[in-house]
Amino acid sequence: MKTFSDGSFSVGGYADDNTEFRPNFIPVSPITAGPGGSAITVDGTPNTPLYSQSTTGYYSSLPESVWFKQIVVRDRMLYSQIKLGLAPDLSVHDLVWYRHGHRVHWRVDNYNYNGAPPGTVNSEYYNPRSDTYGNRLVFDWTLPMNHVEFGGRGSIRPIRRLIRAITRLMERARRIRSSTITTRLPIPI
Repeated sequence: MKTFSDGSFSVGGYADDNTEFRPNFIPVSPITAGPGGSAITVDGTPNTPLYSQSTTGYYSSLPESVWFKQIVVRDRMLYSQIKLGLAPDLSVHDLVWYRHGHRVHWRVDNYNYNGAPPGTVNSEYYNPRSDTYGNRLVFDWTLPMNHVEFGGRGSIRPIRRLIRAITRLMERARRIRSSTITTRLPIPI
């Protein structure tokens, strides 16, 4: 953070990486073939040993070709913030940020469900990405009996309208020179 006589400026960032492997479930007793389905076996093919705590043990695990799930999440965020004193009773705060997100979902489930031919893999794979930009501009106005904050998010055009409205409002306030000011912000939305 850098401070100066009428405000401050700061820049920051954030990053996270998360990789998650999910263990497969271990049935207490074997799951045998039911109507229209098939049994869960050690290697996902018919006529092989059934998979369960009682047949293969509590610490057994299926090979990745039969059951596998991985989730990867990566985020990056950068921001900068500036605070400026425009007048003794007026200041502006502007926060600009960018976020990049990436997620991978990968799952293999090859239990030979519903009598599918051996080697048929039921899998899911998708990897959405997102890039998001944002800006938040807020004005603080200290009045004799009130503290007013106004602003928000938007593109350049609404911000210009907001600045013009603030300027007109300040001119009116100077002309009135009253301890109580009642007016509306003429901001077209």
